[in-house]
Amino acid sequence: MATAGFPTRPPSWLNVRDAKRIYHINDIHIWVVDQKYIVKQTPTSMDPDNLNSEAATHRWLTENTIVPVPRVHAEWRSPNNRYHFILEDRARGCSLQQAWSRLSERARWRIAEQVTAHMRSLSRFQAGSLRTVNRKALMTNWFVPSTGGRDRFRYMYRTDREILEGEFVPSLQRRRVSSQTIQRLVRTFPPTNGRFCLTHADLYMGNVMVDPERGTLTAIIDWETAGYWPEWYQTVRLTLGAVTKDDRNWKEMLLSLHKEEEVPNALRARAWMHIVERLILKSPTDSKAHRWLHMLEDYIRGVDVDLKNYVSCREYPYPRGDNRGRDQTRARSPGRARSPTRYDDNAGYGGRWQHSYYVNNRADNYYTGDIFPQNLFTGGRHSGGGR
Repeated sequence: MATAGFPTRPPSWLNVRDAKRIYHINDIHIWVVDQKYIVKQTPTSMDPDNLNSEAATHRWLTENTIVPVPRVHAEWRSPNNRYHFILEDRARGCSLQQAWSRLSERARWRIAEQVTAHMRSLSRFQAGSLRTVNRKALMTNWFVPSTGGRDRFRYMYRTDREILEGEFVPSLQRRRVSSQTIQRLVRTFPPTNGRFCLTHADLYMGNVMVDPERGTLTAIIDWETAGYWPEWYQTVRLTLGAVTKDDRNWKEMLLSLHKEEEVPNALRARAWMHIVERLILKSPTDSKAHRWLHMLEDYIRGVDVDLKNYVSCREYPYPRGDNRGRDQTRARSPGRARSPTRYDDNAGYGGRWQHSYYVNNRADNYYTGDIFPQNLFTGGRHSGGGR
């Protein structure tokens, strides 16, 4: 039986016979109807209590802001409650990912400035806990690294201690990170100061829709992980998950406009998040993560550490001639210096987990042309259409 309060069929005026699938990953499917509407189909198993938060966010943004988002027309669930559906307008133009090569440098910066302005306007809306706009627990997305894929928060946490004990510490323990290292991570956790700001949380270039001819923003889509996050999270998020060179350049633009140094605890949070993701996704004894943790502890104590560029061309963040924290057995020779980039190819999720998610499915196979299945509303499996 479908969840109470949700219809079990789409609006009668929607012509689903001509729908085409334009994207899918795992059991999430996106359909276009009459070239005017989008139907987003998500398995309820992903988050049974929270799937209507994305539509609620769209409606809230439409009523309270000028952020360009597609209008939501309806929601429903399959009769057996297996899938949740959202019907919304199809955004004008194409994704920034598709348009990037055609855009001038000036147009790229114009779009980055427009997106940044909207994110700043959202940050003025604040809450006292980690939650969605309709007061439900957030999906963790990439906030808490997980070897099992995307998960959701257990509660609407209010304090740093609740966040650590409820999410990060259990995740680190499951990966058998030593108790001593966990205690060091608890001590270096970037404080939230009880400030949770509304943000999108996933400004990947596939979620930014643009008019390629005018070089302007038309919509920001995919708000499923949006909500009230720590004040520093959107800035830190830009340094995680760059999956292509273009996406990396795009996020570099956004990061420069966000002015990372002016966001309280953002530099500290970026280092901390990179350390945690390496310990969880790579190895609980990863030497680079432990060097970075030593660096972060020094930074908090007031040592002169180049925290902004620690994953740049130098792994070694201390001033020249200072040997603190250097791993003498793994010192990098001058001939092996890295190219100057803010991101480390192996540090973010994009190096492995996200790469196939975005590149193989959102870019290379964006249009699949699958037909809307006749048994969709009974919760049956789809027929035909591979990646």
